Amino acid sequence: MSKQEQDRMARAGQLSAAANREFLSQNRELLVFFNREELSRAMLAVIRLDFAEAIRDEEPSTAFYLKIKELAFLAVFDRGAITNVVELTPLAWDCVERMRRDNGQGVSETAPVPEPVLSPAQKIELQVRDDWTKLPTKQIRQKMANDKNYRDTVERISGELDSNVTTYTAIGGA
Repeated sequence: MSKQEQDRMARAGQLSAAANREFLSQNRELLVFFNREELSRAMLAVIRLDFAEAIRDEEPSTAFYLKIKELAFLAVFDRGAITNVVELTPLAWDCVERMRRDNGQGVSETAPVPEPVLSPAQKIELQVRDDWTKLPTKQIRQKMANDKNYRDTVERISGELDSNVTTYTAIGGA
């Protein structure tokens, strides 16, 4: 291997490492939702299969290697080759959307960020908080009398509920 080739490989290694640091920094809100080792293996496989020729032919640069990283991520994400450990947050989806826009990958076919699915307990808590600000005490008492979950929720969060007049206090075993 010639001195020129050795220098190019050394420079490529440094620029690739810089691009990797930038990729990790720009996408930290997204990458935490995946198994790091699984994601790395999948992205490396895509890079070797889909981008080896471009890497060999292209002049090394941080921007080029960053683009390859982002395209590899989008490829494994869109193909379902990796699965997120938990539901992605809106910040994580913003990272995916930014990568799509920056690289022109699947921008028009991107699904909107799904609305979070609330558990029954979360739904009733939201209802109690909303009712507390809008309904008269008499109607809240009626709801508590007719729905044990509603009553339990009121009792559980009563200290957090604001009122201009009074707050609910559980007395006895109601």
